[in-house]
Amino acid sequence: MNIGVCGYYGMGNFGDELFLKTLQQVFHKHQVFPHSSRVDASQIDAVIVGGGDLIIPYHYNSNYFPPRLLQHPAWIYGVGVVDNYPEATWPEAEIAKHRSWMAHAQMLYSRDENSTEICRRLQLHSKIATVPDMVFAYEEPKYPIQRVSGKKTLGVCIHTYKDFPFDIMASILADYASQGYRILLIPVLNHSNNPYSDMSACKKLQARIIELQPQAHVDAPHPEYELELVYSFIQSVDYLITFKLHPAIAAIRGGVPVFCISKMSKVYHLLAQFGLEANYCDAGSSEDIIRQGLARFIKQGPAEMRSVAHRVKAMEHASRHSLHQLKEDIERKLRHRI
Repeated sequence: MNIGVCGYYGMGNFGDELFLKTLQQVFHKHQVFPHSSRVDASQIDAVIVGGGDLIIPYHYNSNYFPPRLLQHPAWIYGVGVVDNYPEATWPEAEIAKHRSWMAHAQMLYSRDENSTEICRRLQLHSKIATVPDMVFAYEEPKYPIQRVSGKKTLGVCIHTYKDFPFDIMASILADYASQGYRILLIPVLNHSNNPYSDMSACKKLQARIIELQPQAHVDAPHPEYELELVYSFIQSVDYLITFKLHPAIAAIRGGVPVFCISKMSKVYHLLAQFGLEANYCDAGSSEDIIRQGLARFIKQGPAEMRSVAHRVKAMEHASRHSLHQLKEDIERKLRHRI
């Protein structure tokens, strides 16, 4: 079958490209590709909308829910609801557009309980269920990344939005470099089509750290957005500090202690699933609060990760199971097209 996948694809975003790769792995006997206006819709047998934060109650995005695919058999899988603004500000007209498109889908699978509750409250579909983030089912690469002898590596995944605490992080990372840590700034969004590509921001932060601590060992690899290589970089470090969600999942699956700095509830809930919420820090926190959190994390993080390894394996199993159920459902309902 030809399976068109709708989402935030083609812009090099780490989590979204992992969604696509995971779906291609699960549906390996079929042709899975990102939908675009250049694709002949008449040749598409099934549609999967997901994953990621595709339900935006205050703004319906027709790229995620294309009108021209309205009559195709569709499954909405692994999606989250963007709830950055108060629910009272969400226009009913925008919600109605989501509801109208989703009414034609076979099922709506949310990737977290908070999103499921919102979808039910907004009555976006009659059949709604929660599934684990599909990246927990991704068949991981095992690249032999070279490690630095005699030093612990502190990996860092940043973002390029205006509210990134550049000076605070430069100061903190310079201090850790002075303590003998190697700092690895990992660009997880390195794509020429995306204005939020973080390679240049990594280079800028690298320069500032060295300015503050001339003897610092700071690397900023330039992988030209090679997904498996970036994933492997993340799993090769001793500790990870991340401002983004899916580097945290890669770290957790690799047994790497992870400290998340974010304002997003989905990041907190990810850590809370494993009892690691102490390693969450609100992005608006002061430098002192971030330093305190990191000091506790550096000391206790490795033992905490070892203690939750069995819970991570259970999540991986649950994610694979849910995806294979999706596969069986699609193949059963469209068996005449196989």
